[in-house]
Amino acid sequence: MRDRLRCRHVPRHSLASADIKSVNLLGNVLANQASSEAACAEAILYLPDGTLTEASHSSFFAVINNQLHTTPLKANVLPSITRAYTLRLAHQANIEVVERNLARKELAEVDELFLVGTTCEVLPINTVDGKPIKSGKPGPITRRLQAPVHRERQCVPEVGSNPVQRLIFAPQVRNERLVAQRFPRDALA
Repeated sequence: MRDRLRCRHVPRHSLASADIKSVNLLGNVLANQASSEAACAEAILYLPDGTLTEASHSSFFAVINNQLHTTPLKANVLPSITRAYTLRLAHQANIEVVERNLARKELAEVDELFLVGTTCEVLPINTVDGKPIKSGKPGPITRRLQAPVHRERQCVPEVGSNPVQRLIFAPQVRNERLVAQRFPRDALA
């Protein structure tokens, strides 16, 4: 299970409506490249007014005073299956969820920050633009949401010679490899 990673802010340059998955995600690709060049694993996108929207290839959540904060879908963010799953886990764990726009300046005050996505699952962020998020270690709410995802992953058998297993579980194994490529050890601290 990955512990934490470094991120940075990158202005959002969108060529299309962000809530539509299309080939016009060049702005996200460029933001991801900028974060990689800065030895960071992900870029958190923001608008000119400082409003945070989403990450370049994942969603993000903040924990403030034991409440889970996330950008509302109506703010033109891509609806993510993993985001919806994380919201369901939070509800099951009786964690209060607040859907609202967060501002860049608020990151200095958050207790926890983490990404969610198909390849990164629930991944704590320890720094943004070189500044630590609280202690720089994963917080208790992040860990509570990571645990069920991690348990589910442990139940997935290795892909064997069975063609049905290969069909069902091969994408999962490919995701493991993608995580290792997309979030290299040198971007984790």
